[in-house]
Amino acid sequence: MIHIINVLWLILLIYIPLDSIEDEGVIKLMTYNIRLDHAGDGADNWNFRKRELVQFLIDEDADFIGIQEGLWHQVQYMDSMMNEYEYIGVGRDDGKEEGEMMAIFYRYEDWTLKNYDTYWLSDQPEIPSRGWDAACNRTLTHGVFTNKKSNKEISITNTHLDHVGKEARKNSITQLGDHLQTIEKNIPTVLMGDFNFTPDDALYQQTIHFIEDCYSVSDTVFSDHPGTFNGFRVDPPYERRIDYIFADVEHLTILNHKTMTPMSINGRHLSDHFPVVVECSIKSLKK
Repeated sequence: MIHIINVLWLILLIYIPLDSIEDEGVIKLMTYNIRLDHAGDGADNWNFRKRELVQFLIDEDADFIGIQEGLWHQVQYMDSMMNEYEYIGVGRDDGKEEGEMMAIFYRYEDWTLKNYDTYWLSDQPEIPSRGWDAACNRTLTHGVFTNKKSNKEISITNTHLDHVGKEARKNSITQLGDHLQTIEKNIPTVLMGDFNFTPDDALYQQTIHFIEDCYSVSDTVFSDHPGTFNGFRVDPPYERRIDYIFADVEHLTILNHKTMTPMSINGRHLSDHFPVVVECSIKSLKK
């Protein structure tokens, strides 16, 4: 009997393809709408929470952090404190410093920036512009990064869809899908950000036709609340899940997904959104 089993294993080994998939390393991703510095936020103003928010980011030690709503001075403060990181991104209003930035911070000791671009979610994506019925200029920031140890590449796109314009959100999803099609097929792809729609929206269904929601495909999900938007309300429920990390599961294994709820020492939320954190690994064909 043992001899027969050994023969069967030998037959299987002969017919297994020479290429087999295995995972390499763990990559930690975060998306976080940090809330712009707004004078009307009172006790939740940026100046009262910035130090603890940045310390939270440092402690989490993610490979990539995509932020939304960061004004120039907020991003510069983060950059000055987060010594292990560099960032890419521009202001959405002038392509330089004006307006909110969809910045991507990355650990420069581990990753090299290969190339990056900013595009506007509009019918004039190459220049600062407002799309369709949007209330604001909206952008995507895209970078391709190379791991310094494994030489593996990963594509990260960070965005923030309009909170008012339904047509703008619809057309932006189409534009994002077209954008992802331009990325080389062998590069693992991540799309993250504040999408301003919930999973019951038709746009969510449109999105997962071309890239998977890490929440749905993760091996493990950690979350005290289903939602990612808190509006600075200290007490739950938090029902609106509008912040996502989507990923290409052909090239990435999603190990876990967390919706985190960091708070200040005074018991206030560090932003009006919760950060979403995903750990994944790159699948590699091994000869």
